Amino acid sequence: LLLDEPTNYLDEEHISWLKRYLTEYENAFILISHDIPFLNDVVNIIYHMENQALNRYVGNYDDFEKVYEVKKAQLEAAYKRQQQEI
Repeated sequence: LLLDEPTNYLDEEHISWLKRYLTEYENAFILISHDIPFLNDVVNIIYHMENQALNRYVGNYDDFEKVYEVKKAQLEAAYKRQQQEI
């Protein structure tokens, strides 16, 4: 199942129906969306593509953002330390 911005043209009733459907859906699905509240309600694993690498994060979108910001800060700190050594 591939969903690209599925909530764009749905009213609240149909968004609620889709949330229930995806929550009960037993198979994997790919979801592309800018609707963060919707993502938080229906996803539990996020795959993020960056710098030609695919990274897996467990949790909803808010969880992903927290972990990603920590990871990004760690990489920036490591880069600064490396530059000081050079």
